[in-house]
Amino acid sequence: MPEIKTQQDIENLNWAVNNFHDGYIVKEQLQADGKLYLKFAGLWGCQLEVWFWGDLEYDTSSVQDNPYWFGSTTLLADGFVYLLDDEYMTVAKITSDYCYFKARHMQYHLIPQEGS
Repeated sequence: MPEIKTQQDIENLNWAVNNFHDGYIVKEQLQADGKLYLKFAGLWGCQLEVWFWGDLEYDTSSVQDNPYWFGSTTLLADGFVYLLDDEYMTVAKITSDYCYFKARHMQYHLIPQEGS
């Protein structure tokens, strides 16, 4: 279960999940320990579990009507990791028009689909 700490970690994740193309969140749960758990489906060849923790902020309201992601941006900035549901994003561009996650830590687990 890798943790996102470097640009290479981001590139590895994006390669594995095709930049979140066609993905959507099927489960969102704030756990008793303060970690946010997400499960993504619809990704090419896998499902994905993600955990965020440490000074957590997020907003998923923008994907209530259209849950599909067509791309993503994962950033490291000022000691935080960000995951956003659009490509070529920056921290300055984050608004409630985007689904985003911000925390000190991000860890993930790939779940291969049968036959992949």
